[in-house]
Amino acid sequence: MATISIKLDTRSTKKDGTSPIVVLFSHGKNRAFRIPIGISLNAKEWDSTKGIVKSGINKLSYNHLISTIQSNLKTKIFELEVVGHLDSMPIENIKTILKRVINGGGDNDSPRVIEMFDLYIGGLTNAGTQRIYELTKRKIVEFYGDILLSSINVAWLKDFERKLMRMHKKNGINIHMRNLRAIINDAMNRELLTNYNYPFRVYKMPKEQTAKRDLSIDDIRIIRDYDAEPEMRKYIDFFMLSFYLGGINAGDLCLLTHKDYYNGRIVYRRQKTKGLPISIRVEPEAKELIEKYKGTKYLLHYCDNGSDYHTWLRRVDRKLKVFGPYTLGKRGKKNREPLYPFLSTYYARHSFATIASEDCDISMDVVGRILGHAEKTVTDIYIHRKTKKIDEALRKVLDSIK
Repeated sequence: MATISIKLDTRSTKKDGTSPIVVLFSHGKNRAFRIPIGISLNAKEWDSTKGIVKSGINKLSYNHLISTIQSNLKTKIFELEVVGHLDSMPIENIKTILKRVINGGGDNDSPRVIEMFDLYIGGLTNAGTQRIYELTKRKIVEFYGDILLSSINVAWLKDFERKLMRMHKKNGINIHMRNLRAIINDAMNRELLTNYNYPFRVYKMPKEQTAKRDLSIDDIRIIRDYDAEPEMRKYIDFFMLSFYLGGINAGDLCLLTHKDYYNGRIVYRRQKTKGLPISIRVEPEAKELIEKYKGTKYLLHYCDNGSDYHTWLRRVDRKLKVFGPYTLGKRGKKNREPLYPFLSTYYARHSFATIASEDCDISMDVVGRILGHAEKTVTDIYIHRKTKKIDEALRKVLDSIK
């Protein structure tokens, strides 16, 4: 049985000596919370026995507000109890619903954008994913303010798309729209958004083909053999090590530890997908670079100083875009003529896949397993995947660039 009561929360006394009036909700074991109603009083103004304001210039209006809130909350709790939601609904969902009642929301009101984004983001564990959703929330609030979620329709989505087009390409817009769709779906699943005309049945999100990021065998040879100064060499070597290890994602490469390298193989899981383990044989080309840049905490030393690997990867991409012949200008400044002004670490991964498939005629199944694209299917559970084909494919690609 759910209960509510109105209390003066003296645990949260402010500097001016006042404390907030809160609604205490309780429903069974470990299902309780408190919600402030927006009124703060001195202890002498509050009748703790009757749960009313006993003095002060706002006594009548405050008591009327408290009475209204109590009545509305009891009605809403009864509705939730009748349909069985009070027992099955997560406690944070009940809290969100009762907050809306306290703030004057009626039955047809929906949660607001900030409220639902914060609720959804709070359930995410990956910091990178949290940042992406926070960015989407900020874009919406920047353009429209803290709107009701139910006000988002097809026309609104098209207008949001037009505004995003000023600063994003189609695939960037697509990310924000997917984030918003996830928030709306979550609100509907929590039954916080009802009688809603779901706009994503009609609205089609913009999408463009991701640009190819592959280099030819000759390009890879040029990068590998370029006579770079030592400072630039380490960035080129990082690029080549990603290629030598089967196009391993640059972020995954940074996070490898010594435990991931044993018996001549590197075994890891993609941090992006957390899929099946990927086992890559360390060929002599890769072994040489691993020994050259051996780390203490990590397999490679790039993040041993405690810096965020994202910072390192951004630096790598900047350097890869400018490496090439140079002349010395005033005060020793290097005036460079970049060989590949578009280059980034992603080209190592995409180039490995393209050379494997197009130049070495390796099946897409094997290429996918090397890259970690293979899904964990029922078949994978019953078939013990051997590494022989992967090892042969890797060696074939590396031989192709000799």
